Amino acid sequence: MTVVATRVDGDRFTVVYRQRWSPQLLGRRGDTAAFSALFRPRLTLYHLAQIVLQALSEPGDRGQPGPPSWTEGLVADPTAVSWLANLE
Repeated sequence: MTVVATRVDGDRFTVVYRQRWSPQLLGRRGDTAAFSALFRPRLTLYHLAQIVLQALSEPGDRGQPGPPSWTEGLVADPTAVSWLANLE
């Protein structure tokens, strides 16, 4: 997996990435408080990174179009991103 772009807007985060085997851009959005509440306190950065990578690398579907505003300024063509279920 390759992370293409990220952004944090208040409590919301956006991650745009692609799988190694595909040029398709995938996107995930989530609420930082809701997502972090799923894990025990004081996890190391390494463990948190592993959890996020696993969540990103196992998409359950092909995604759906989303509002271009979610990736405006992050990628050249915001309509090229397929959005997967939120990380919450």
